[in-house]
Amino acid sequence: MKYITEEELRDAYKKRPFTIYEIGTGISLTPAARQFLVDRRVHMHDVNSRMDDIIPTWSEKHCLRKKEADIKNTTAEYSAAPKSASAMSPVTGESEVGMTDVVLRRKFFYRVRKLEMEFLLTSQELMPRDLLLAQKLLELVRYLSELKKIPDGFKPDSALLCRKCDGIDEETCSCYLGDCFDITEFHLQLPNAQVILAMDKLRIETNLLAAELPEILSEEHNEIAVRRINQIVNILSQLICKTVGTGSCQRLSEQEGES
Repeated sequence: MKYITEEELRDAYKKRPFTIYEIGTGISLTPAARQFLVDRRVHMHDVNSRMDDIIPTWSEKHCLRKKEADIKNTTAEYSAAPKSASAMSPVTGESEVGMTDVVLRRKFFYRVRKLEMEFLLTSQELMPRDLLLAQKLLELVRYLSELKKIPDGFKPDSALLCRKCDGIDEETCSCYLGDCFDITEFHLQLPNAQVILAMDKLRIETNLLAAELPEILSEEHNEIAVRRINQIVNILSQLICKTVGTGSCQRLSEQEGES
């Protein structure tokens, strides 16, 4: 009698995996080879064995029948359930699509509220130093507050009254201009360095909000909100530029330096 070893089976399985292995006449498996097939759940069809050995036992038949019955019952329950059931929350019974919209709207609302709070705190800190600048920031808080109404169909004015300067005008105020100019270690030497850094932090937080909006708002609402955010960022850049106090447009100066 010829014996098939585990190594021979492993090589054959590696070349082409199989789920049934027929043990021919005059062939037997070593214990290791048989265990190899068992571990991989390969059905062994041994022609040398009695028919009783290759026919499933009662317990095997019972398990197969139970599995088939479970599948049929699950299919029947799924077909009988309302089509919207797959989109219902198991906790609240509400539509998961609707729940997602509610969560996103809430996230947007509180994300804007968080930014409003940053502006309010900065305005409070700046009041003893520069009351006029603090009031300008409070005006921007009102513009920020309007963002929360955009998902309800509110459309803010197409443009804010940007103070026209050499680098920004009414047309470009709604456009993304980046940071207009970067705050560097040079600005740390200025008398108003703390004020400049505080406003630059607001500018960064506002730009971060714009970057998050595509995941929160619809395309239409996102476009409207981003225009308003660009306006706020560019007004902040103008305020920073004025606080630096060089008397020249920092954005144009930076562009000329790069060229």
